[in-house]
Amino acid sequence: MALPTKPSMLSILARGVQRNCARCGEGDVLTGYLTMVPACAVCGESFAHISADDVPPWLTIFVVGHIMISLIMTMELNFQLPMVATASILVAVAVILTALLMPVSKGVVIAVMWAVSDKAPPVQ
Repeated sequence: MALPTKPSMLSILARGVQRNCARCGEGDVLTGYLTMVPACAVCGESFAHISADDVPPWLTIFVVGHIMISLIMTMELNFQLPMVATASILVAVAVILTALLMPVSKGVVIAVMWAVSDKAPPVQ
C-alpha cells in the first residue's frame, strides 16, 4: 500500500484517538491495553523509532485532573453528600476516567510523534 503524502494533522489526531495507524488509519498501534506495535500490520509503517515514555500518563493526568476539579466543585456546591459518599464517587470516577483515557492518550501521542518525526512522509 503506497501512501505518498502525510495526512492532515486533524486526520492524524483522529486516528490517534481511535488508536489506529497515523499513516493509513487502518492498522492498530496498540496491542492489548498499552503495548505498542513495532509496525503497522496494514501499511508496514514502522513505529520502532517512537518512544512515548511519560507523555501519555502526563496527558491523562492533565485531562482527568481538569475534569475532576470541575466535578469536585460541582458536587460541593450543589450536593450535600456525606464525605464518604463524595470520596467514593470521586475516586471511582477518577479511576474509570484514567483507565479509559490512558490508551487514547498513548494513541494520540504516538500519532503526533509520528507526524513530527523525520521518518514520516512529507506533506505535498
